[in-house]
Amino acid sequence: MEFKITDRAKEKLALMKEQNIPIVLYGIPVG
Repeated sequence: MEFKITDRAKEKLALMKEQNIPIVLYGIPVG
């Protein structure tokens, strides 16, 4: 399984990190 992060996903990740919202990316909890 390849692990890819698109520019759009990176933007969403940055926004969510700023808001301290737990994210699930490819089934892996991040932040």
